[in-house]
Amino acid sequence: MVKMMLRQMFCTELISLLAISVFFVGVRELSAEESSASVQWLLSNAVEVRTVDPADEDFSDLQPLKGLIGDSRIVHLGEPSHGDGTAFLAKVRLVKFLHQQMGFDVLIWESGLYDCWKMNEGFRTATSPSAAAGKGVFSLWSQCQQVMPLFDYAIKTWSGDPGSSPLEMAGFDCQPTSPESAESWRADMVMLLQKVEPSGIDEAGQEVLASFVSKAQGNGYSAGEERAAFLKVASQLQQKLPEASKSLSGSDIDFWVHVLENAKTYIAMVEARTSGKGQEGFQKMIGLREKSLEDTFLWQARSHFSGRKVITWGAFGHFLHGSKTIEPTNPGFAPMGDGVNEALGNEAYTIGFITFEGRAGRVGDRQFAVPAAPEGSLEALCHQTGKQNLFVDFRSHKEKAGWLRERRITRANGYRPSTADWTQVCDGFFFTDSMVPAEKVTD
Repeated sequence: MVKMMLRQMFCTELISLLAISVFFVGVRELSAEESSASVQWLLSNAVEVRTVDPADEDFSDLQPLKGLIGDSRIVHLGEPSHGDGTAFLAKVRLVKFLHQQMGFDVLIWESGLYDCWKMNEGFRTATSPSAAAGKGVFSLWSQCQQVMPLFDYAIKTWSGDPGSSPLEMAGFDCQPTSPESAESWRADMVMLLQKVEPSGIDEAGQEVLASFVSKAQGNGYSAGEERAAFLKVASQLQQKLPEASKSLSGSDIDFWVHVLENAKTYIAMVEARTSGKGQEGFQKMIGLREKSLEDTFLWQARSHFSGRKVITWGAFGHFLHGSKTIEPTNPGFAPMGDGVNEALGNEAYTIGFITFEGRAGRVGDRQFAVPAAPEGSLEALCHQTGKQNLFVDFRSHKEKAGWLRERRITRANGYRPSTADWTQVCDGFFFTDSMVPAEKVTD
């Protein structure tokens, strides 16, 4: 039951998790003249993107993004839901562009910190792309046909093709995300305990540590005493890790301290969901995860990958900032993007993905219709340009184009219409005129 609830928690769009009535504040209907002027502005100022096909590496259409992203060393790529096939294709092509032409060589996923470390190890040692991906990211990406070109590309970068630096993979989620990680976790934990010998942790405690992933994936933390046992020994090992300075580098020690902290957060999430009262427990669980995502990502950006150029891949609902300005509001909810933006400012460039209409749906889940966007929404205005793909930058235009700062509807977060001054929420939108669902990899 716990496993099912947590899977639902990370897979469902954040704004849809909370029972909030849709109520738009301050949305002004555009006149025909204003609508026409906005469309003309888009035709003159938005970047027309020729294709979202990842196989197309003629990046001449994406060259303007170099000036728009500028010196930002972090680019967030936030999909509206986890079932957006067209957005996935666009994101893969953008990753290749950012890697080959702008020097971004780290890709951090909304997936487990430990799991993605094992995935990166798989790419580095030339494991097959699908096998490597299966060690790390959630199956909604690792088993998705539209994302597979990215895994094919990643493994080639480690073998020297296309001649640039390897594309390193990492994760910033506190949850175990790969069904295959239980066995490797046990082996790695045994090895880690040997490197901090004497750890002071008895055999029973060592087994508690070694069995974390298998129990987490098998709903083994429903009992409070099991949660307490893990929290105790995980804290004990964290305290002992600095003593392993002769057998582990400072970076490795820091990594394992964060892995264990994330595991403790996961246990706290289970406790919040199983011990809390209905919606209150659910919201506490979400809050714990968002704070963990923020802390883990900021550690990576500032320390673990200090000075390197980083791309993030996940849901827009995590990356957006200025969350309190969006209607409908989520009282008491703070996405990681709020804290990341406060800490990093213009060092990070946040891109959301929007579409006019189509269908969406996660791998292995039901598909659903994405109806035509509401009149006056940014998606509808982009649709009126007649272009299939557009990149609309806010950062360089928001002071000059007042209409961009008006409160407007988009469906960037979970396809539910939301209204905001989007220049305060992200730095740009990648528009595709139509969406197709995520497709499962076929044998």
